[in-house]
Amino acid sequence: MKQTDFINLTPVALYPRERRTRFVYFMKAETTGLIKIGISFDPENRRRALESSEPLVLLAYMSGTVETERELHTRFSKLRAHGEWYNPGTELLAYVNEVKNAQMS
Repeated sequence: MKQTDFINLTPVALYPRERRTRFVYFMKAETTGLIKIGISFDPENRRRALESSEPLVLLAYMSGTVETERELHTRFSKLRAHGEWYNPGTELLAYVNEVKNAQMS
């Protein structure tokens, strides 16, 4: 295995990219209240990378694929503010809570 098979030195990156689990995440911008639906190998690292002048909170995440992320973008498209950012509508918040509760089980 070559060193280039690894993405970074965080614990989640100890496996080659093709063997790692991807996570679909829900992240809230504290100032605007908008929720980002995205995908990452490491949602907490992604939160830190996106955080600039506005604090972000990782609300929940689940195993998923790019297709899962796309399906969620379509499902909540009526709440889209811009890009992958969505207004915190009742249906989206309920879904995030379901994912969060499943994480705790």
